[in-house]
Amino acid sequence: MNLGILLNSYSNSTSLCNILSKLGCEFKIIEQNSRFETFDKIIMPGVGSFPAAMKYYKDAGFYDELKKFTLIEQKP
Repeated sequence: MNLGILLNSYSNSTSLCNILSKLGCEFKIIEQNSRFETFDKIIMPGVGSFPAAMKYYKDAGFYDELKKFTLIEQKP
């Protein structure tokens, strides 16, 4: 399984990455030039404010790929 972590400036992503590594999970940090279709699942670390997270993802250029991944391809 190809697991991607979509980071943002609002969450404690380091803790999530540390936990996944400790559990032996392989994952890749999604960068702006990453293609979402290469991932089977994507984790968006919790931020406590969904509107703030979506604004960040829009500003960072992830929104369209994220929308395609979740709504069109219906991947989790």
